[in-house]
Amino acid sequence: MNLRLKSYVAIQRIKNSISISGCIGKDLLFEYNDDNIALLNSLSTEAGICPDKLINCHLFQQLKENALLEETPTKELKRNEAYYQYANIDFNKIREKRILVLGAGAAGGTITYLLVQQGFTNIMCVDDDKVEVGDVEKTMVYNISDIGKYKVVALWQRVMSNFNIDIKQQRNRLSTASQVRKIIKSYSPDIVVYAIDPAPSFKLVLNQLCIRLNVPIIHASYSYEKILCGPCVVPHQTACMVGYNEYWRKRTNNTFDFYDISKISSSRLVHPSISFNINTLSSIVLKDIIFCLSGNFEIVSTFNRLLIINLLTSDISVNELSCKFCSTCEAKRTIDGI
Repeated sequence: MNLRLKSYVAIQRIKNSISISGCIGKDLLFEYNDDNIALLNSLSTEAGICPDKLINCHLFQQLKENALLEETPTKELKRNEAYYQYANIDFNKIREKRILVLGAGAAGGTITYLLVQQGFTNIMCVDDDKVEVGDVEKTMVYNISDIGKYKVVALWQRVMSNFNIDIKQQRNRLSTASQVRKIIKSYSPDIVVYAIDPAPSFKLVLNQLCIRLNVPIIHASYSYEKILCGPCVVPHQTACMVGYNEYWRKRTNNTFDFYDISKISSSRLVHPSISFNINTLSSIVLKDIIFCLSGNFEIVSTFNRLLIINLLTSDISVNELSCKFCSTCEAKRTIDGI
């Protein structure tokens, strides 16, 4: 069986060296000479080259050891397939993973759309709001004809029309543990995406429920000029939101506590948001969902941490979660009868 260079391997001459890209985090450098160029030209053809006579060839062995060669014939890859191969992900093993997205607004709707666009086929989205003008202006998911429709219905129509993938939908305004528990129990998700905006204490309600049911959860939200990516909480592998809440209580002398934060409503309140915030947040969360489901936690940017990114100033704050202030994965308080 002949071998050839994978389609995403890039080759450049840099002075008297050959630079080969295609490995995560590094480029390979070799001497620029006639023998190496002849070998690379042969490996770049459709037919490739027989490896039997190249056992002692340093360049060939380095390409092989760094997984930059493939057997021929091999079908041509789409760009996203090439990326998964480059990142050492077998997407076929995760495409049918069950993903529960709580929220179909700007963040939740965009994340759901991107998941389907990537090829995920088993998604449930939960929301009870209707599409408004603002949703059309700040997302790529909804258009003018969707105004007045329930978001989950409009979202389902959009992904069916564009990708012919039938996502599950549920109209539900989530506010209690019993509601979420029922959904998680019936759907059995492999990961939960938290993209809703109920009472702040609900983060802890859902967090503790997912810990008990052994379901990873990743958070996605935005506030004015900042986007909040994560944390991605994986039961028994990371700290959780209880520890995070306790950490901030200690740092603020009990001023900050999810349990004690409540919104003061205003009929005139308009929450500032814009498309580049939404799309940046959704793209980061999409990437982390893919690598979390594939088990590559070292590449999950939000694994055990909250990233706060200010897109106006380009400042990035990384907040590590810690179990230091939380002695157990069980709830410290009885919440809503969990």
